[in-house]
Amino acid sequence: MTDSDSGRSLTRAVLVLAVFALVTWLHELVLRVPAYRALYDANPFYVPEGFRSAVEILLVVLAVILLRRVGLPEALRELGFLRRPWPGLIFAMVACLPLWAVFSLTMPMARELDPWAVLYLAGLSPLAEEAVFRGFAFGQLRKAGWGFWPAALVPAVVFGLVHIRGGDSLGQTAGVFAITAVGGLLFSFVFERWEGSLWAPWGLHALMNLSWNVFAVGESALAGWLPTAMQATTVLVAVALTLWRKRLPVLGEWPEGEEGR
Repeated sequence: MTDSDSGRSLTRAVLVLAVFALVTWLHELVLRVPAYRALYDANPFYVPEGFRSAVEILLVVLAVILLRRVGLPEALRELGFLRRPWPGLIFAMVACLPLWAVFSLTMPMARELDPWAVLYLAGLSPLAEEAVFRGFAFGQLRKAGWGFWPAALVPAVVFGLVHIRGGDSLGQTAGVFAITAVGGLLFSFVFERWEGSLWAPWGLHALMNLSWNVFAVGESALAGWLPTAMQATTVLVAVALTLWRKRLPVLGEWPEGEEGR
């Protein structure tokens, strides 16, 4: 790589990190706007947060268009939206099957289920997070020449930090950070090994979020030894399926030119 190439890669990485920081802290920024705060007073939480998640997706799409100088279809392809969804979603269902089976036998159902809240928490919210943390931050840092581990660790650490809730003890805070950061690493690994498909990590993320909403598991990712053990099991199954997927017909390689079908 020439000095000129190195300079362009460094500039691209700095711009990617700047956009990533802006989008990650968008919620704190827009909370300063009275009209946005008023949405929380007049609507359920998923209305303002759903609006914010949609804006986050739009921002990273626009950022890829500007940074890569490509059109909308290519930007969506780079972020992983235009890959065939079904192989990745089937993979996610198989990986999460042990977790769902154990929870259905050992966990009580949640007392109140707001369908719109569930749709946001297990649909749009993880989709926005995967687009920002994996499709944009990890994917674009890889295209800027970063190795897997630095490109995956940066969004994973931030992913862990943004999921820490105030009021937790030090041990709970550390546990939630560790679990979500490891989850971030897993999602980046899956995103890369699935040839940049957003649907494989989104499927895992969405189904794990959904289980926390359908069953009375706990308020955070750290909810006792059994949920933690099942999260670890899901990680192991997901890694194994990802490594061996080319040997499994339904999870095998996608033919060229079939993205988005």
